Amino acid sequence: IGGNDRYETAAKIAEDRNGANINVVLASGQDFPDALSSGYLANQLNGASILLTKQASLPAVTTEAIRNLGVRTVYLIGGTGAISAGVEAQLRATTAYLPQGQITLGSAKLQVIRLGGANRFVTNRIVNQRAAAVSVNATAVGRTQITFGQSSKLTALVATGNDFADALAAGPATAGSRLAGFGNLPLILTRPTTLDPNASSQLNSFGIQQAVILGLTGAVSAGVESSIAA
Repeated sequence: IGGNDRYETAAKIAEDRNGANINVVLASGQDFPDALSSGYLANQLNGASILLTKQASLPAVTTEAIRNLGVRTVYLIGGTGAISAGVEAQLRATTAYLPQGQITLGSAKLQVIRLGGANRFVTNRIVNQRAAAVSVNATAVGRTQITFGQSSKLTALVATGNDFADALAAGPATAGSRLAGFGNLPLILTRPTTLDPNASSQLNSFGIQQAVILGLTGAVSAGVESSIAA
């Protein structure tokens, strides 16, 4: 599945993987941090698609995908430095359609919800908190069994927010276990050498019992691991 650029590729994936969803998560296609925080939210919204936008303009292929998917609510990830106020205003003025994009929902416009903070770590916390609050599952934070026979525990994935590779690779894992209704797993971003306060706050507020750290100590240091264990 591929398009002429990242925006068209994201739109093609969205239209291929689920024909309709009233929610979509929209992240910057020009930088990676906010998109890394999108997976858990998308899963909590019953498998909503993640689309991409430019900071100052909304690509036509993204607008078309929103229309064809029958989206009613768009979650903007990041502040205006990531997605401008102009893009937000354009979305708010966009008519909502039924799936396949042929019939409008009367005069209804898209609902737009922005989730963003002062930096990527604050944004990550805000997005994850909203994701937990809008859960369509029985539990806001999922449980998993890392070893055979182990009791399931409330689990979070932890990755560096300074680079994208490990968090990107773990994106599908935010879906958690579909078996036994174990729920979706939040992906928490931290600084590589110190546990960011926003990450620590999430581990506590979500009641995390088990953290899966992604990458070796060059990505997330032994010091951060010790802080999480404590």
